[in-house]
Amino acid sequence: MAQKSERAESHSIGLLLKQVSEELEKECNNTMKAVDLTAAQARFLLLIEQAPGSMVTLKELEQLSHTAQATCAGTVARLEKKGLVESSPDESDRRVKNVTLTRQGRESLYAAGSYLRQAERHVLGNLSEPERDELQCLLQKIREGMR
Repeated sequence: MAQKSERAESHSIGLLLKQVSEELEKECNNTMKAVDLTAAQARFLLLIEQAPGSMVTLKELEQLSHTAQATCAGTVARLEKKGLVESSPDESDRRVKNVTLTRQGRESLYAAGSYLRQAERHVLGNLSEPERDELQCLLQKIREGMR
């Protein structure tokens, strides 16, 4: 009986989600080397692009990306060094840092999209199109329940 319990725990939903997420991130990182981006950097570009006016404060970006302040600031600094984002102090509060995409950042994000889809196809290759749609629907439902 103990073996069955251990086997069930090794296939828990949380562990499976973590394993799939890690494999997807690894595959994304490998495929996006062609555009000199990591999965995390592409996610940051997407979050900035989706923000109202394609501008977000560093603090908002921390919250949207679920990352620590140091991680967020470091990622933005690397993106800035690559010329993909610009940051500037807010006019009304100089302590606040606004982050926007550059034209090059938009182009890189657009290019990264095809690599992200390629990585997803590789990782989710065992699923049919309806199964992928169902998985996406279920994951969105879970995410909405977390808010």
